[in-house]
Amino acid sequence: MASSRTDIVTAIDALDLNCRCNQRARKILEPFPNVKRYLLSYRTSSRAMALVTGVLVASLITLCGAPPVSALISIGEGGNSTGVAYEGSYNSLIYRWQTYGGQGWTRELVAPQHSTFSSPDIAEGNGATAIVAQGTNHSLDFYWQNYGVSGWNPEQVDGPGNAYSAPAIAEGNDSDMIAVEGPGNSLDFYWESYGSAQWNEENVAGPGTTYSAPAITTQESGVTIFVEGPDNSLIYWFQPYGTAGWSYYQLEGDGNTYSAPAAWQDYSTDDFGVAYEGPDHDLKYYWGPAPSAGQNTTELVAGHGTTFSPPAIATGNNSVSITVQGAHNSLYFYWQTLGGSGWGREEVANPGSTFSSPAMAEGNNSTSIAAQGPRRSLSFYWQEYGGGTSWAYETAAPNWSLY
Repeated sequence: MASSRTDIVTAIDALDLNCRCNQRARKILEPFPNVKRYLLSYRTSSRAMALVTGVLVASLITLCGAPPVSALISIGEGGNSTGVAYEGSYNSLIYRWQTYGGQGWTRELVAPQHSTFSSPDIAEGNGATAIVAQGTNHSLDFYWQNYGVSGWNPEQVDGPGNAYSAPAIAEGNDSDMIAVEGPGNSLDFYWESYGSAQWNEENVAGPGTTYSAPAITTQESGVTIFVEGPDNSLIYWFQPYGTAGWSYYQLEGDGNTYSAPAAWQDYSTDDFGVAYEGPDHDLKYYWGPAPSAGQNTTELVAGHGTTFSPPAIATGNNSVSITVQGAHNSLYFYWQTLGGSGWGREEVANPGSTFSSPAMAEGNNSTSIAAQGPRRSLSFYWQEYGGGTSWAYETAAPNWSLY
């Protein structure tokens, strides 16, 4: 197997950004910047290149159980339509949307080539769609578009050297709010009031505290951030609006969390839920009122060997729903009535169908799921509330669209 110097460097960048495995895998990733510098600075034989490729892949499979999930996607419901954002070819940023009840998907270029270096995240609010993604040289970029208007408005949230994960975005307190892993496994928070062009930064937690892309939720009283913490723990940070400082709670102890978490929170109460991959490719769910209330519950949603991606989570139709990439590149959906017990399980798509962490949203009296399909296509699935257990399917973007 012959590999070019550029191929290896690209692979290193992708692994460094998208590995959502356990923290042992991160130890493998630590020397990659030095390997990059060496490959770019010296002549290296094709045999040596192939050796580097083999070591990278074999090491990650040994520690993670599978190659890192790639081409992460985000989905949102707003403006009477469903929208999906993803990283396109040559590090571009693409948005596709479909009006409720319509056919076909409209494609828009949000940001050009060489602009985007992570999975994006979408939020809907204030009559607009907002997208956030990691930009060049670990910068942080924000884009927004009013409903019914063409063209995207770019803003730089923070400059180079500040974003080291896929960011997360939420709407609350008349503001856009962003969380991202910062330098040295720290955790940073940014917010901008509607109508302003000024981003405000806060350091939530210092170096050595954050080992995943964050999840962010808002409620009537404040903002919450969830992350995988040191030694595969699960951490919850909370700040009431208009105050300084962040409260810290450890939801799960060491050795329990092996993916970026996905979370929801009721806007008018303290109730929340967070889903995450457990130590044996199982799927776990932690829920209850505010952590300080001491009434929280951990549930096993799906057992050993069922979960091979970070989960996505959403609430709607008086239920909480979770979707993950299952074994052999299948796609599964789990649901539970809010406040209930036990989980329903449905196979959305067969083995060989799904090649990324899925994204999920609720809107138009239905549940929508998007994921990378075969040959880097974009697959879209939906199911109407009360419509049984079958899932409708569309190809939202053709082959070789997602990167």
